[in-house]
Amino acid sequence: MPPPPAHKRVRAAEADANRCDGWPTVPLATGCPQDNLELVNQGATVSQTIDQQSSRHDPELSEWRSGRRALLGSSLGFGAGAGLFLLTFSLFVKPIKEATGWSTTTILIVPVVQLVWGLAFPVVGRLITRFGARSVATFGVIATAALLILVYLVPFNLAVYYGFAALISIVGSLAWHSPYVTALSTWFHKNSGRALSIALSGGGASMTIIAVPLVSSAIYSYGFKTGYLVLAAFMLLVALPATVFLVRQRPEPDTTVNVNAAGIDVEGPTPPKAVQQVVSPRRTFRFWALAVSIGVASLGAAGFVANLAAIMLEAGLSVKLATGTLSIFFVFTAIGGFVNGLLLDRVRPFLVPAVVLSFSASGAFVIGFANSSFPTAVVVLAAGLIGMCSGTQAELPAFFMLRKYGRTHFRETYNTTMMTVVVFATCSPFIFGLIRDFTGSYFSACMFSGSALLLSVTGMVLFGRDRDHEIAA
Repeated sequence: MPPPPAHKRVRAAEADANRCDGWPTVPLATGCPQDNLELVNQGATVSQTIDQQSSRHDPELSEWRSGRRALLGSSLGFGAGAGLFLLTFSLFVKPIKEATGWSTTTILIVPVVQLVWGLAFPVVGRLITRFGARSVATFGVIATAALLILVYLVPFNLAVYYGFAALISIVGSLAWHSPYVTALSTWFHKNSGRALSIALSGGGASMTIIAVPLVSSAIYSYGFKTGYLVLAAFMLLVALPATVFLVRQRPEPDTTVNVNAAGIDVEGPTPPKAVQQVVSPRRTFRFWALAVSIGVASLGAAGFVANLAAIMLEAGLSVKLATGTLSIFFVFTAIGGFVNGLLLDRVRPFLVPAVVLSFSASGAFVIGFANSSFPTAVVVLAAGLIGMCSGTQAELPAFFMLRKYGRTHFRETYNTTMMTVVVFATCSPFIFGLIRDFTGSYFSACMFSGSALLLSVTGMVLFGRDRDHEIAA
C-alpha cells in the first residue's frame, strides 16, 4: 500500500507533536517489524520536513538567505558606480586648476551634476519599471565609464569638460541610488534598514576608502586625466560584474498579500489590493508632508559639508582643529548610516530619526555659538552629531517609503522623495553662503540649520507613523 500524500503526513506529524511535547509519535500499525520500520522512517522524514520548513519560513533568515546575492551586488555596484565620481571629485579640483588655469568656480560641476541626478529620480524610476533595475544600472555603469575613458582620450578644454558634465548628468543618474535600492526593496522588508545601511553606507564608504588613495596616486603620478581612467576601471571591473551577475529583483508575486502555502507571511505586510488600486500615495497630503520633512533634514545638514571648516576658522579655532573636526564629521557620517540602519528594524521607525536629528540640531546650535574658548571635545562632538544626520539621508527615504507604502508604490514614492532630498541638499550650501554674506557671520546659518532639523523631526513624528489606510481616503 503506498504511503499517504506528503501534506497528510505533515499534518499527522504536527498533530502528534502537539500531543507529545514536540516529539512526533508514529503508531506501529502491524506486528510486522518491516512495516513498523517503514512507518518509523516515514515519521523521521516528516519530522525533518517540518524542521526544514520552519527554518525556511523564518522571516529574517529567509530574507537574508534569499537576498544575500542582491545585497552583495548592490553594495559593490553602488559603491563603485557613478556615485564614486561625486565622492572623489575634490581630488581633481586642484590638479585641473593648475593644469588649465581655470577658476575654482569654473571647475566645480558637482553641484549641477548632483542636482540633475536628483531631478532625474522619477524618470529613472519609470525606466526601472519598464526595463528592470539590473538593465538600467548596467547601462548607466557602462555609459559613465565610457565617458570617463573618452575624457582621457580627447584633448581637454572647456567645451569638452562642460560636454562631459552634461552627458554624465544624464547617464550617471542611471547607476546611482535608484536601481540598487529598488532591487533590494524586493528582497528585504523586515530587515530593510540593515540591508540598506550595508549597501549604501557600507558599500559607499568601503569603495571610497579604497578608491581615494588609488585615484590620488594616479593623478599626482601621471596627471589628472589618468585619475578618470582609474574611476572607469572601478566601474568596469567592480561595479559592472557585480551588477550583471548579482543584482536581481525578486519576481513579483501573483497576489498582493505574500502568504505561502503554510499561511506564513515571509515578505512582510503589503497593502491590500483594494487599497492599492484606489489612488497613488503621491496624490495625498500625508506623503508630501513626509517627503518634504525628510528633505528638510538634508537642507539643515548638507550645508555643513561644504562650510564646516570655514565655520571653525571664523570662530577662531586653529587650522589643525578645523581640519580634524571635518574628518570627525565624515567618520560620524559613516557611523550614523550604520547605526540608523540597525535601529530602524528594531524600534519604532520614526523614533530613530527623531532622536538622531534632535541631537544633530543641538550640534548645529553648539557650532553656531562656538569660539576659541570652547572646549575642543565639545566642538568635535557637536560636529560629529551633525555628521550622524548626514549619514541617515540615504537610508531614510528608502526605509520610510518601503515600510509605509509597501513594494507596490515603492518606486514612485522613493524616487519622488529622493528627488526632494537631493534638491534640498544641493541648495543647502548655497543658502549657507547667502546667509553668511548677508549677515556677515555663520551664526545665523547654524541657527537656520538647527531649526530646519527640528522642523524635520516634527514632520517625521507627525507623518511617519504607519497609517496606510489613508491612501484609500
